[in-house]
Amino acid sequence: MKKYQTYELDPVTGSLNIKTFLKELDAFILEENAKGSLEEHVLVCLNIRNFKFYNLKYGHEKGDQVLYQLSQRIYHENPEGLQGRFVSDRLVVVSKQSHINDWIQMINREFIKKYGSNGLKMKVGILPLQADFTAARACELAKLACDSIRNKSVNFCYYNDQIERKAQNTTYIISNFERALNEGWIQIYYQPIIRTLTDRLCGIEALSRWIDPKHGMISPADFILVLEENQLITRLTLFVLDQVCQEMQQIMFPTPRIVPVSINLSQMDFLNCDIFQEVEDRVQKYGIARDLLCFEVTESMLIEYPDILQQEMKRFQNAGYKIYMDDFGSGYSSLNVLRNYEFDDIKLDMIFLQHFDNRSKRMIRSAVSMVKMLNNQILVEGVETKEQYEFLKSIGCDKVQGYYFSPPVPLKSFKKLYAQEQHIESRRFKQYYDQTNTVNFLIDKPLEIIDFDGQKFRLLYSNELARETWQKMHFASMDKVFELLNVPLSPYFNESRDTLKRLHIHKTIRQKYGVHASVVSLEITLLAREGNHYLVTTEAMPIESTKTNNDINEDYILRVLYTLFDEVYLINLKTHDFQSIKPGKNYSEVVREWDKRGWKVNVNKAAKMFISMDEQMDFIKFADFDTLQERMEKSHSHILSQIFLSKGAKGAYVNKLHIIQMMPGTDMVIYSSQYVSYLQKQWIERNKEMPDPLKTAIWQTFVHSQTMNIFWKDDQRRYLGVNDQFMETCGIQDFSTIIGKTDEQMQWYVDDRQIEDEIQLLQKGTLIRQNKGKRIIHGRMQDVVIWEEPVYQADKIVGLIGIFLLADDPTKNRSDWSIFEIALHFMKGWLDQNEKFAMISIDFSNFSWAKKSYGQTVTDRMLTAMTSLLFDFLGNRALIGRVYSERFLAFMKYDRKQEIETMKLQLLDYFRNIHELAGYPATLHPIIDLYYAEDSQNIAATIAEVFVNMYNENNR
Repeated sequence: MKKYQTYELDPVTGSLNIKTFLKELDAFILEENAKGSLEEHVLVCLNIRNFKFYNLKYGHEKGDQVLYQLSQRIYHENPEGLQGRFVSDRLVVVSKQSHINDWIQMINREFIKKYGSNGLKMKVGILPLQADFTAARACELAKLACDSIRNKSVNFCYYNDQIERKAQNTTYIISNFERALNEGWIQIYYQPIIRTLTDRLCGIEALSRWIDPKHGMISPADFILVLEENQLITRLTLFVLDQVCQEMQQIMFPTPRIVPVSINLSQMDFLNCDIFQEVEDRVQKYGIARDLLCFEVTESMLIEYPDILQQEMKRFQNAGYKIYMDDFGSGYSSLNVLRNYEFDDIKLDMIFLQHFDNRSKRMIRSAVSMVKMLNNQILVEGVETKEQYEFLKSIGCDKVQGYYFSPPVPLKSFKKLYAQEQHIESRRFKQYYDQTNTVNFLIDKPLEIIDFDGQKFRLLYSNELARETWQKMHFASMDKVFELLNVPLSPYFNESRDTLKRLHIHKTIRQKYGVHASVVSLEITLLAREGNHYLVTTEAMPIESTKTNNDINEDYILRVLYTLFDEVYLINLKTHDFQSIKPGKNYSEVVREWDKRGWKVNVNKAAKMFISMDEQMDFIKFADFDTLQERMEKSHSHILSQIFLSKGAKGAYVNKLHIIQMMPGTDMVIYSSQYVSYLQKQWIERNKEMPDPLKTAIWQTFVHSQTMNIFWKDDQRRYLGVNDQFMETCGIQDFSTIIGKTDEQMQWYVDDRQIEDEIQLLQKGTLIRQNKGKRIIHGRMQDVVIWEEPVYQADKIVGLIGIFLLADDPTKNRSDWSIFEIALHFMKGWLDQNEKFAMISIDFSNFSWAKKSYGQTVTDRMLTAMTSLLFDFLGNRALIGRVYSERFLAFMKYDRKQEIETMKLQLLDYFRNIHELAGYPATLHPIIDLYYAEDSQNIAATIAEVFVNMYNENNR
């Protein structure tokens, strides 16, 4: 065998280097062709998939060992053939064709067994050698064969002409990609996503289309794959992201209704860059709300790079973006992916609709049921016919997409399709309708989904069992059912609306109605509420057709009690579970408390919540479960009854007759109450002396006072303690933030006279009585009234104790005039006492887009929440006022400018991490400007300039 010099060999594998291999292969082709045996040989190109990531994880030394061992194993099976290493993980071998398949398969099995768990795969391209090939051309073609199966399940491939044509297309795409981006050959097309419950547009998918001047429309399946394989896909992703954000800002945002746009991400996006930060940068640049951008990842990505994708997906979701799983069901590990990852939407692969027969319907039905059990939204792609759409609606598929509605089209054409607002879902109601993902549409019970819009009830969905139920009660159509609810003269018009007011989210109440000489039982569950809108599910069941004799007697008893009493409840004596038959005026309080307790009655808690304090102990004895049955048996009527002062409407206490009686043949008792006219009761005067020691009791009352803000200080005016009410009023969460500090250190006084008064008190014992002052509380300048007096020990003043009360309501927002008042206070402190202060202008101008998409009512709620967050952040450090709309101005004293600069950075970070306001998705990009009194030659002119600038910004 020929001997080679060291410089002719690859230092890692010991095989030939590129230059030597090409020279030897050219000679081999000439020699074997002369012998007439060239066709017996093939050129093999081997490539190791995911080798780069193996190197990153284990280091290059371990990677070199893999290459060396593979090279030695090939040499062992093919000792007579030429062998070389090109770049990185690419090996080339000349072998006889007769036994090539055997040794390749053998080596591949060994390689998978040893390295498969690390994600490494061996891909092999095979080229039969021909006389007209140069070595370089042969290597290029063998590489093309190898690369053609890069993302396929097979591990080797023979070269053919189709691979050559594909290679030419690949070359064209790569060489013209940048030009296509710059000259507009690549455009963004949009395809609608429809919510089945409302038939309205609820989302859009952004898709890239290459319209080439030479080749026409290049299929995405062709150019996307090429860009993936050649590490160019991230450039396309960022281009799409930029285009979508620009079009959302310039074209979509001016319209009041805007829906989320979803963008496809490639696995390379997560590996080649910090894709999350790239998105965040553009959201900041264009002022886009995060809830209006969704990102789709494929099942195959999650299988191939599970650790990286899981971590990155969490970053997106924690920041407020939605993540969709695309092409669900197209791979072999769909269930594992669902188990290991959390998605917002699952997109069912269109392959399920390609053969729309009974088998595929069963598969789709199962997939929808499984996804909804996980409380996910499910979206089906590839809907092309009305039959497919109606089927998907009937089984509870949430959203659909496909050519039945529209192919992907340019934005201009898309806007024409959805020019009318009533066909587009309001951003305000997205979460409202999303709540149907908890509903199982495939139950064997009557099911209806109903929307009440503040005026009328509207049927969104009913299954066949529900329609049959109403037909049995002699309703010709569902429209006739809803006439009972929507016609003002109907006896059910007011009752149905009163029932809605008693509903609580995801809680079920049962109502019984007499309809067409029948009694129907309705189970009503509230899914969502938005303003005056209610979204409910109902299950209607005719009582006569489903009840036993005992059940009918029970229903009769409850119907009678329903007409006689203000409220009626059924309570299980063994489990203490209870259910509402006729809720009372305080039902919302009942729901909130019993939600915490798993809907089990707690007599002590009920007494505290609904019975007058003087009668609570008597009520506890009356309702004692342990003795209930015994007392009822001793009673002549087997009924317990007693009058208690009970909480009625608006918190007023009225006399109510409480009655407890057994439900015959069960372990249940019926608890009912009814208002009665005033009855004079005999009150027993209790003149018990206070327990000793008196001081302890008084001190406990003092400390836990709910009306007085009490504090005590040492002789250096440092806080030694404050009571609970002081903590609550001032928004202090931890004693350590105030103990040992003075008011100056807390920075909440704006008037130094209060400090001077305290010094006089500690030095001379001068009492402070009803002194009026100003204090920063929750970021607002608050008028307070203060009382303070000295604490003596051995005739020496050792500290002080004081109380302050608020002169007005601290929760009210300051109007414009009060902001000027704040400015004058700080300006006076600067001019008279050289007290340094900064003005902090905070502009949430991007929030103005929320007004268009959410409407004024919701925007007002969000603005209130945003104001509260601002006050909570700045706390007692600064005084804050709202100047115009979503523009605020804060005033803050400081010693060093660095304090203000640090606070600015913290404030920016704080609000950029806010993803929700008043329960609605929101993205905030505050613009903060700082103005320092010490930098101003004329402080009054500077203040005026700040106000004018903020006003002008508001009117742009």
